[in-house]
Amino acid sequence: MALAEAKQQGVVADANTVVISSDTLVYYRGKYYGKPLTEERAAEMLRELSGARHSVYTGVAVRMGDRKRVFYDRAYVRFKKLSEEDIARYIREFRPLDKAGAYGVQDGVVVDRYEGSFSCIMGLPVEKLRTTLREMGVKDVQ
Repeated sequence: MALAEAKQQGVVADANTVVISSDTLVYYRGKYYGKPLTEERAAEMLRELSGARHSVYTGVAVRMGDRKRVFYDRAYVRFKKLSEEDIARYIREFRPLDKAGAYGVQDGVVVDRYEGSFSCIMGLPVEKLRTTLREMGVKDVQ
């Protein structure tokens, strides 16, 4: 949630403009996985998550005028068992350096199954966001 709030630093908006920011982290065995900076780190993350169930947390900050809400959502993901060849191919074909945990659930390659909000795992839990926007008085939220 702090990372989502920090993304709003310096954003200037009028009182009727909704500013939304989010950030996602993967959590497994006492470690947080953000975006890998290198392909080597991506491979290490994928190796560690291979065949395992882990948590995905997405923090969201919403601001409209002087009203502000901050929340998070959590989902669970189980990876397929990945070989070294699978990992190398995934990194080469999907370039996951811009994704927490070095993967994207939407590509349908490394994830075996998930529990919870698909949109949370992608990086913006739209179900909770929709509720929050309505609570803040934003009209016409679909």
